[in-house]
Amino acid sequence: LRAIAEVPEHLVTKLPGLEEPLATRHWSGYVNVQIPELGSNISVHYWLFESKKGLLNAPTSVWHNGGPGASSMMALFTENGPFTLNDQSFKTARYNESKIPSVFLNEFSWHTEANMLYVDHPAPAGFSDCTPSCPHWNDSTQAIVNSRFLEEFFGSLYPELQSLPFFMSGESYAGVLIPTTALLLLEARDSKYKNVKNVPAPYNLEGIALGNACPGNRIFTCTPYSGWLGVKVAVDFRYGHGMISPQTYELLQEACKADWNKYGPPENATCREILGDDPARPVMDEAGDTYQMGGGYFLYDHCGSDLLSVDPETGMPRQKDQTMDGVSLFDGNDDDDFDTNVYKCGQERAALAWIQLAEVQDAIHVERKPDFSFVTGLNYTFTKYSLLDEYKDTLSQRLRVMQYSGDADPCVPYVGTRRWIDGLGLPVKSAWKPWTLSGQVAGYRTVYQGGDDNTFTFTTIRNAGHMVPRHQPQEALHLFSRFLADEDLVG
Repeated sequence: LRAIAEVPEHLVTKLPGLEEPLATRHWSGYVNVQIPELGSNISVHYWLFESKKGLLNAPTSVWHNGGPGASSMMALFTENGPFTLNDQSFKTARYNESKIPSVFLNEFSWHTEANMLYVDHPAPAGFSDCTPSCPHWNDSTQAIVNSRFLEEFFGSLYPELQSLPFFMSGESYAGVLIPTTALLLLEARDSKYKNVKNVPAPYNLEGIALGNACPGNRIFTCTPYSGWLGVKVAVDFRYGHGMISPQTYELLQEACKADWNKYGPPENATCREILGDDPARPVMDEAGDTYQMGGGYFLYDHCGSDLLSVDPETGMPRQKDQTMDGVSLFDGNDDDDFDTNVYKCGQERAALAWIQLAEVQDAIHVERKPDFSFVTGLNYTFTKYSLLDEYKDTLSQRLRVMQYSGDADPCVPYVGTRRWIDGLGLPVKSAWKPWTLSGQVAGYRTVYQGGDDNTFTFTTIRNAGHMVPRHQPQEALHLFSRFLADEDLVG
């Protein structure tokens, strides 16, 4: 294939610590994106995995983590990529010999259904970088760079993929990163390929799938920093999980009902007294500090918060030090006692220990970065406070959309996501119904009618937190497969 011949230096031929070989090919390297108006030359790191169906026999989906500043390497190794590590990575014979954490194959990898493209964006997230320095980002400038990266990726490095269907997927603040990029691609399609039948990727974008996504940092689902209606969403979420007493909930409803729709603090003194002065932590005396349970990402996380947690001061993800209370994180949990749990513990810390190794970074053709972090602080200004109009007028009319939410995510609660989607006023094509997998209820979904033949699906996933593919990997792969095939989850 010409695509492979053009970037042979990006082909990954061996990975240290891999317990068994991956059956499909994968490429890792950089795409240079020059943005004169930003004063930066940006080296965007990508990692492309050929689908199990074959490179030219499957659609391509890009994946973005959120943050902004979270590396997509986190999803690759702890959520939906072909590889995974966990506490057991430090307990194998291979590790005892080499001291390289063992890498295992993920049977529920999304490359089962699509060519998966993981991108570190915006730079300097992950292995991406800039010269002479990275710009001060905002929601619009990141979309410009992201769209130009995709143009260069498909147009110059992998032209054979241009004729295949293209999708975008991600989670958390990718709810802003991806839609803003999608809007630019749609604009470019209209200007460059009007009345053209076979539009090449990335302009042939068919749909976007977003997990526990924030559609603007002043939309109430993006708690805790989206105004007091966001606090209402957080209160409703906790009450629905039995964490707040009926008496307190009813008192809040009565005292705060006139203030929920305001962005500023409540005017009612009783409401202020109940909630306190920190909207991130309403009624914590009753609910408990859920921002320490799974790091604020999963209410029922048996593993604890691993490395990442929600920063209570900024609402952004943060990475912990490699020790906690003097105990090495690499001691891990004994997963032998957790065989029935949804996922293995220690994925983030094991993956981080592995990817920081020089021999690993050499194998994936990136500049050495011994202090690699899953989350990088950026110079970033939020400028898209709400994308609801764009969803209603453009995205839902021209693209297939899926918004999926783990029903145990306190960071972006599903009750808020359902509320803003209902508020779009789209016609309901199929009402709220349960969907099943292996004879068990996996979640609930509503399908709305978008423009033309497009649908907008909202679905929950039972017993999953903010990172759905990590907590419920089989269910996540199933919904991704149905999304790509344009098939309803019910039936």
